[in-house]
Formats: sequence, C-alpha cells, structure tokens
Amino acid sequence: MDFVEGVPLHKQRESLTQNEQSEIDRQIGAYLREMNAIPGSEFGYFAQPDERRNTWPEAFARIFANVLEDGRMAGVELPYDELACIPGQYTEALAEVRSPRLVHWDLWDGNIFIDPVNHQITGIIDFERALWADPLMECNFGAFGINPNFIAGYGLELPYSPRQAIRRSLYNTYLYLIMVIE
Repeated sequence: MDFVEGVPLHKQRESLTQNEQSEIDRQIGAYLREMNAIPGSEFGYFAQPDERRNTWPEAFARIFANVLEDGRMAGVELPYDELACIPGQYTEALAEVRSPRLVHWDLWDGNIFIDPVNHQITGIIDFERALWADPLMECNFGAFGINPNFIAGYGLELPYSPRQAIRRSLYNTYLYLIMVIE
C-alpha cells in the first residue's frame, strides 16, 4: 500500500478548534456523498463477489444470516431464531433501495487522514468492510449519533422517512451484532 500523506484525524481532532472540526466534518460528508454515488451491479460485500445478490432485501438478509452463523460458530449466546427473521419482517423498507452504491461502512476518524497544517482531508483508508448497499447503511448516519456538520456536508435531509428509520434500525442491529460477535 502506498503512503498516505497527513495524519489520522483521531490523533488531531482534540487539537483543532470547533470551527476547524466542523469544516472537516462537512468535508467528510461531502466526500462520502461522492463515494456513495458510485454505482455497483449487485448488492453485497465488495470482497465477497460470490455472496452478492440482485436485490437489497436478499443481500441484506444474506449478510445478516452470515453474521448470525459466525456467532453460532463462535459460541456466542444470542436468541438466534428471533434474530434470524428480522430482515424478512422489513422487506418492504429494504426494497426501497434499488441501486447498489459503494458504502465504506467504517468511516471513523482513524480512517481519515488530514493535512496537519491546512486541515484538509488527504486520504481515506480501510475499505475492508466496503460493500455495495444502501448509502444509509453508513455508520455516520446514526449508529453512534448524528453529526449535523457531517449531515450538512452530505446534503441529507432529516428526519428520516419511516422506512428510512426502519432501515437505519436494521443497520444498527447488524453492526451491533458484529460488535458483540467479533
């Protein structure tokens, strides 16, 4: 891998002024919007082409089932039967997503590099969890809170529609399962 100029944002954020942080958060939102505009041909993880599906409900159900299987194999105690049916209960909300888009899905301050002098973003790294999915799946849209500057840079209108809110809850559940199982 080539060297990325700059320093990880998580090592610099505390030394930045509130205005500098707000501007960087808007930049992150704008870059992520551009990334999420990249179309794919199928839904699913970038690194797992054999697991991809033609529709988002099928793909999400598959990746959800895969993480549950990982939990079973690892011996993690969870109500698997109850969890397994969750994606199928919300097919209509998932079916609103018709076009696969590139989703980074791990865009936190440690994966964003900035120039320590001018505070411009110099790179985004770690696409290990990237997938073709619903852009609303990005963790920045609510898994750990919503940053208004990020949202402004992205150009997303809040509040979420009822079906978007359902999808966000599904994506949070999926992420939290991964965190518990891994």
